[in-house]
Amino acid sequence: GDWIEIQPGVRQKMLVAPHGPDRSASYLIRIAPGAEVAEHSHESFEHCFVIAGDLHIAGRHIHGGDYHYAPRGSVHEPSHSDGGCLLLIVEAA
Repeated sequence: GDWIEIQPGVRQKMLVAPHGPDRSASYLIRIAPGAEVAEHSHESFEHCFVIAGDLHIAGRHIHGGDYHYAPRGSVHEPSHSDGGCLLLIVEAA
């Protein structure tokens, strides 16, 4: 798939589009250095693996090889990356 800008400085590449009864999906997110991801809520469980770079999320500063989990119904305050990052996101009900 193609990289699509979903917010300024934030791009998404869909790997598996939402499908099935649980609407599971997987995709890559690339956040440019200094870019911010807007506050958002989670309709499903989100598994986030940092492939490279750094991410400030939910009061944590995580780096390549780190993992973050967001339960269904949770809300993420704005998050950002100092030096840019590449994330693998898997969503499942």
